[in-house]
Amino acid sequence: PQSNEIIMATVDDVEFDPTALDQLREEMPRNFGQMIKVALSNSAELYDKIIAAYAQKNAEAMRANAHAFKSVSAQFGGTGLSSLCLHVEKAGRAGSVEGEGS
Repeated sequence: PQSNEIIMATVDDVEFDPTALDQLREEMPRNFGQMIKVALSNSAELYDKIIAAYAQKNAEAMRANAHAFKSVSAQFGGTGLSSLCLHVEKAGRAGSVEGEGS
């Protein structure tokens, strides 16, 4: 399978914490819609960069983009996706694009 198929198969089962969105909505009611738009745009861009880094065997770029995606995901309640990004980040930090400890 293609690398993005592997990631998407894993993402289908991620956990989501709706209270994170509720908290953001309460804290920034005027900017909430714009924050969602920016987060979605950034997430798509970060995902594409992770896939490109994987294809180019660029562990450092994969690590950096997974780290950023992890933060965005956690902020908006994507706890499972954030956890997945942490694994990708750790793999990149270890110099691997194949997985932690590979």
